[in-house]
Amino acid sequence: MTEAIIADDPGLEVIVSRYPVAPGDAAGYRRLVQRLHSTLTPVEPSLEFARRLEQDLLGVRQRPPGLLWRWRRLPARLQIAAGATLAGGFVLLVLRIFTGEWRRQRVPEEANIA
Repeated sequence: MTEAIIADDPGLEVIVSRYPVAPGDAAGYRRLVQRLHSTLTPVEPSLEFARRLEQDLLGVRQRPPGLLWRWRRLPARLQIAAGATLAGGFVLLVLRIFTGEWRRQRVPEEANIA
């Protein structure tokens, strides 16, 4: 019925005679179909959407997102905290290397007392 209304816009009598529908219902359906047809416009999906849909339907596994992509998706406060933690850890490692502390062997406290 929808195709018949959109294709040649027949009168109400033609629709009622062709399809098993009451005249009151046919008028309501006709207005609804015409309004939907004029309102909704065809949209071409993007290539990215089509590619993802194909991969989802075929069950193709996608490679996991990279570290940088994950980092950018974090909230701003968490990015700052993680960055500060990484920078602090790096500074501590560099200081330990330059002071030579990483080469010394630690002597237990009990051995120093005797």
